[in-house]
Amino acid sequence: MQSHREEEATLLRFLGLLRRRGWLFVALWGTTVLAAAAIAWAQRTVYRPEATLEIRPEKPLVETDHAGSAGSPLQPWESYLRTQESLLRSRHLLGETLRSLPEETVREYLAAADPPKALAEDLEVQVVPATFLVRVALVHPSPDRGARIVNALAELYLADAHRRLRDLKSDTLEALSTEALPALRQKADEAARSLRDFQAQTGHADFEESHAALVEARRKIGARLSDIRLRRISLRAQRDSLEGLDAGTDVLPPVLREMRALDPLVAQVMALEAELAREMQELKEGHPRLQALRGQRVRLQERIQGTLAATVQALDRELAAAEGEERSLAREQERIDVEVSEARLGLAQGRTLESELTAARDLYNSYLKKYGETRATSRMGLASVRVVEPADAPREPYRKSGLLLALGAILGLLVGGAGILAAEQLDDRVLPPFEKLPASELPVLSILPRVGNGRGPRIAPLLLADDPKALNLEPVRLLRDEIRNRLGGASEAKVVAIAGPERSEGKTTLALNLARVVALEGRRVLLIDAELRRPSLRAMLGGPRGKGLEEFLRGEATLQQAIQSSRIPGVDLLGSDRGLPRPAEAAGTERYRAALQEAVALYDFLVLDVGPVNLYSETSFLAHYADGALLVVHEGRTRNSEVREAARRLKAAGARVLGTVVRSRQSNPGRPVQETPAGPARRTDSESECYVVV
Repeated sequence: MQSHREEEATLLRFLGLLRRRGWLFVALWGTTVLAAAAIAWAQRTVYRPEATLEIRPEKPLVETDHAGSAGSPLQPWESYLRTQESLLRSRHLLGETLRSLPEETVREYLAAADPPKALAEDLEVQVVPATFLVRVALVHPSPDRGARIVNALAELYLADAHRRLRDLKSDTLEALSTEALPALRQKADEAARSLRDFQAQTGHADFEESHAALVEARRKIGARLSDIRLRRISLRAQRDSLEGLDAGTDVLPPVLREMRALDPLVAQVMALEAELAREMQELKEGHPRLQALRGQRVRLQERIQGTLAATVQALDRELAAAEGEERSLAREQERIDVEVSEARLGLAQGRTLESELTAARDLYNSYLKKYGETRATSRMGLASVRVVEPADAPREPYRKSGLLLALGAILGLLVGGAGILAAEQLDDRVLPPFEKLPASELPVLSILPRVGNGRGPRIAPLLLADDPKALNLEPVRLLRDEIRNRLGGASEAKVVAIAGPERSEGKTTLALNLARVVALEGRRVLLIDAELRRPSLRAMLGGPRGKGLEEFLRGEATLQQAIQSSRIPGVDLLGSDRGLPRPAEAAGTERYRAALQEAVALYDFLVLDVGPVNLYSETSFLAHYADGALLVVHEGRTRNSEVREAARRLKAAGARVLGTVVRSRQSNPGRPVQETPAGPARRTDSESECYVVV
């Protein structure tokens, strides 16, 4: 909802801006378009012959690794075409063109102070995007002579391109034969000599084969060393299992089971044990047969024990041999590892020298080949540049009137918009739409229509006619309700001060009509002429001259004696016939404050018509006495700076500023914008009727 209101307010401000400044925008736009049309009409009749050239980039004489790489963000051809465009516009080529043609053909340019510059101003060179085409055109008063100049320029450009290519090839051949090729040959020879010296130093012609042989030898020694270590571990385990073994045990270790020499002894022991067991069942202990069998068993165990000792000695010998071979292989492996490391370094260095030799030879061969090609084509022209379409004499003149008018229309829009913005910034007057005056941030409570018929000077404040059809008093009635809402609905009397930033803002007119509409409700209203320097209400509304505010302040009359009945029904008047002496001091006297306090007790509503805020020092002080103050501004006359200063003075004096009232320049400005709506206001197309109070 808030966004919708902001959009509506923005639209209203924009429409108000167009209504106020539309004439300025139309005037500036029309002036700009007329100026563009006048320039287009004043142009001379010219023609534009055009030739089309195809300029393909030449293959570089000496290629580089990064030339024309697809990964580059911008292709070099664009720069090449821009260079050719600059050559077509060069002073040297344009001067040669003028000198190559008859004087009659180029008389316009020869008469200029700088002929090449004059020709360059009429010359147009355009590179067609994404192609190798270049269009060369000349804006010239003669179609035939213009075409001849363009064709002559194209021919001279081709001749100059051929010459530059031949010169480039000649310079390239000289540079290749005297500098590049000898240097490259020397570099290749130095690379070959370095490789030979390294091969002689290392003693290897083929570094790959030498390194591979060492790696294979290291592999074999590593495998043999692993086998020896496994055998050493196995022999150590067998030796440990035989150590401390008793020949009389019944369980033999696996190593003894594998020895075939113990099979007969083991068989005899087993047979003897069986026989001994059988005889022990039949014979008594100590029987000679049993003794003989036991002795025979002891002899067999001794033989087995001797076999075990021999086996342990054999395992010790094999274990010592395995350990010696392991140590020898470990030393050999360390030696080969060192040789492999050295061979690896030599291999890397050899590869580097070989790659340098290969690169030097390839570069030398490529330059040698390019030298031969360049020498063979040194007398040939440039095949990549040709005239696709020569210039012909155009039949129709070349005009830019449409373009100038379009540019004028666009420029007129810009100038008109800039003029409106400048006028808005420089114009400090109060102008619609009225919702909140930006100068003071005060809400606009009501918009009063223009009073009077506008056909003569206004000599007195006016009262709006109470015409139900014209709704003249409705804005004032809406203002009355707005004041009531802002001051609250209490029953005590309300004091409202009507002020303006400067003179002739319409504050007295608003004070009269506000007092009138309040009195129409049947309330007792006192209108106080608080403009102490130039009072005027008593002369306009009062009866015969008598005692007034001046006499009351001097103590010569009471307040009831100073108050008079006015010509407005229900409205009494308190004022003076002339300006008070020392009005600034009079406003601050105790008598003046007592008058206001007594009037509040006698009346329902008090309206103070005070002086201009920015001119009189006592105005802000008097507004401070009121319950609320209204600031009256005149559309198109009051300055925003004046409103800002008046609001500042009132707030500094402690006055409660309810808002502003705008006097419109229109007789029927429409529905007033209100902060707190007091009821809808209808519009009418009839002129606001008014009459003068005399």
